[in-house]
Amino acid sequence: MGAQLLFEKSEEGNTQGLGHFSGSVKRFNQPLQDKNGNRLKVPHMGWNTVRQCQNHPLFNGLSDNAHFYFVHSYYFAPDDKNIILGESEYPNPFACIVGKDNVFATQFHTEKSGDNGLFLLKNFIEWNV
Repeated sequence: MGAQLLFEKSEEGNTQGLGHFSGSVKRFNQPLQDKNGNRLKVPHMGWNTVRQCQNHPLFNGLSDNAHFYFVHSYYFAPDDKNIILGESEYPNPFACIVGKDNVFATQFHTEKSGDNGLFLLKNFIEWNV
């Protein structure tokens, strides 16, 4: 819920956010299907890869398409595509890491993402804006 508050609005409860990031947080439309026509569940729960969209200090030591653990029914829909640091797919691409200035947010659980999550948190702590 914390990351969602950083946007202007969220479809979860149709609420206003703090507006640090321009845009909204949207619910995955149902029914969702993968490319083989199999039904995808919402909330999305499980491991997904994250494609790095920008070279950023948060990714130091992390390979592109590293796996992170997701539990979510909503995704970031930023107005400014320049704040998208990472994307994942379910089944279509969506922003899952956004950042501007010294603020960043993830749509996955860093604390449940094993070594990759720890690396991301370590990079955040060491990040010198």
